[in-house]
Amino acid sequence: MAKRPNKKKVLTQAADDNLCADCDACCKYVSVEIDKPTTKTELEDVKFYLYHKGVSVYIDFDHSWNILYESRCDKLDQNGSCTIYEERPPLCKDFDREDCHEKELDDSHKVSFYAPEDLMRYIKKARPVFYKKHYPSHRKNHRAKA
Repeated sequence: MAKRPNKKKVLTQAADDNLCADCDACCKYVSVEIDKPTTKTELEDVKFYLYHKGVSVYIDFDHSWNILYESRCDKLDQNGSCTIYEERPPLCKDFDREDCHEKELDDSHKVSFYAPEDLMRYIKKARPVFYKKHYPSHRKNHRAKA
């Protein structure tokens, strides 16, 4: 699978003392759990998501499927500080710092898909019977190109 460029951040001493100091990583994306695709139609929906810039899909280590939208929060200032920190939404307040994946977001995912081709390679390997049944033209096209 294609891997997103590593966006590791050099932490300051303040960040070592407070995990969230100098960090705005969780304010730059929205991730929502989705149903695991079990039909061709559902799989095609996931492919549709992946045609969009800044959208990826991943499978967590708990086997849940998630869609990730890379989108910076409008409430961050130019330095990456929250301008509504005291009034921030409960989702932000309830974020468990132990769940922070700022340093290695891709390593927190079992499998990541950044393009429809990534997804199809995964399905071909992980669910070969499903793939052969629903995507016979993919097999023919790939043999013809080889």
